[in-house]
Amino acid sequence: MAMSDSDSDHEVKKGTKKQKRKQEKESSSDEGVNDPIPVKKAKPTSSSNNKTKISGNDAIELGKMKFVTISQFSGRKFVDVREYYNDKGSGEMKPGKKGIALSIEQFTVLKQNIDEIEKMFSRT
Repeated sequence: MAMSDSDSDHEVKKGTKKQKRKQEKESSSDEGVNDPIPVKKAKPTSSSNNKTKISGNDAIELGKMKFVTISQFSGRKFVDVREYYNDKGSGEMKPGKKGIALSIEQFTVLKQNIDEIEKMFSRT
């Protein structure tokens, strides 16, 4: 059966819409292709690069606004792993609510079990 001019125009229009949709779909999916894939940063070989001072106390930066410090409370020392924030009024770094304070005994147990913790981490 022969196609009339109007039928062939109709087919071209359909094809054009499909092509446009396909191009739109490809262009929207291509947007993410150019985005760089986040790469895991290697662990630093020494902690000397991460040393800093917070309110005059030595601190080691673990990541964005997360630090390890040594604190003292009721005459006992603690290893304090905590998030910090910039105080808007004074501009100083201040400890946030999120964190944990390990006694020296707890920190020693943590250090002794670091290999086992790494094994647990790799299993999950």
